[in-house]
Amino acid sequence: MLATKIAKPPTGDDWSFELKFDGIRAFAIVKAGRLTLQSRNRTTMSTWFPELAPIAELVDDAAIDGEIILGNGSVESFNTLLRRVRSRRPGTEPVTFVAFDVLEIDGIDTTQLPLDERRARLRSIVKREDPRLVLSRVFDDGAALYAAALEHGLEGIVGKQRRSPYTFGRSRSWVKVKVPGAAERHEWTGARAD
Repeated sequence: MLATKIAKPPTGDDWSFELKFDGIRAFAIVKAGRLTLQSRNRTTMSTWFPELAPIAELVDDAAIDGEIILGNGSVESFNTLLRRVRSRRPGTEPVTFVAFDVLEIDGIDTTQLPLDERRARLRSIVKREDPRLVLSRVFDDGAALYAAALEHGLEGIVGKQRRSPYTFGRSRSWVKVKVPGAAERHEWTGARAD
């Protein structure tokens, strides 16, 4: 699901918010104890990030939507991540997969469930978090979270309607509010996933 860009965070109880990390959007597919990482256009990226292989031990069989980040997921970290991706070699700085949605669990499609229920199911299949796998934190106050993203040099925030199903493609059920100038600070934006 891709977020639609808007100027300021929406308000109301039907919205929740997450940080928009500056990384590479990916699907982590765990099946029979093995991890496959795929980009949105289905490019397999598993060999680019071998340090993420242990994710297969941390979650049950599932297809998880998330972001691969380096460091704190800031714009500056993204530039380092891009250099690593272009080299196609593991880097000295390991990456983290930030999980924010689940599309399938044990072969059962979860995309039609409301977002809040998908989040609960995602939490239930993660045996534990560690430096390779973390769950995206969810907040109620979009304006306060946007201020924090601005202060820490992050890309912005994403607002998500709590009752929305997961749809493929761009949707107004997910919206993004970017920090001004964030995109201009990238060395190269061609690999941007969203």
